[in-house]
Amino acid sequence: MLKNITPAQMNKQELRTETLKKLSSLSLERRTEANIEACHFLMEKLIASPKTMVLSFASKPFEISLWAFNKWLADSGRLLLPRVESDGLQIYHVTSWKQLYISSLNIQEPNPFQCEKVTNLAEIPYALVPAVCFDGNKHRLGYGKGHYDKLLPLLSSTQKWGVGFKEQLALALPVEPHDISLDEVFLF
Repeated sequence: MLKNITPAQMNKQELRTETLKKLSSLSLERRTEANIEACHFLMEKLIASPKTMVLSFASKPFEISLWAFNKWLADSGRLLLPRVESDGLQIYHVTSWKQLYISSLNIQEPNPFQCEKVTNLAEIPYALVPAVCFDGNKHRLGYGKGHYDKLLPLLSSTQKWGVGFKEQLALALPVEPHDISLDEVFLF
C-alpha cells in the first residue's frame, strides 16, 4: 500500500478506473439514446417551473451529455454553470453559448467577464451533479479533485440530483465523513 493512502482511497481509485473504462467503451448509439432520454426527462421534471434557476454541468466527452437541456435552460435565462477557480467551483449565470470557453482543464466553462457570478448559493433550487459513479444510497464518487465535495455543503437547501448513465451504478461506494448524499440519482 502507498504511504498515506487509505484502503478506501485505493478502492475509490480502482472504482474510478473501472467505471471510466466502462464509459469509454459505450457505443455511440447507447450514448445518444441515454442523452436524449436524460434531457427529455429533466425538461419534463422542470417544465412546470419556468423561472427556476438550475445549476447544471458542462458534460465531458465520456459523461452523459446535457447540452440540449443546458441550451433549453440558457434560452430561458435559467442556466447556471460552474467554473473552476482556485481549488473550488464558482457558479455563474449563463444566457448564451457565446459566454462559454474551453478552460485549461478542457471543460466548457462560463467566461467570468461575460457572466454574472452567483453569490447566494442558498437560492439555487436545483443542482445537477456529475460523478464517475453513483450507488443505490445516493452517494457519488467524483473525479478525485474535491470540487463538488466543497460545493455541495454550500447548497444546503438545494435539491441535488446526480445524473449519468446506468453503467455508472455501483453496488456500494466507500463513504467518508465529508461526503454529502444526493437527494436523487437519475441514471439513463
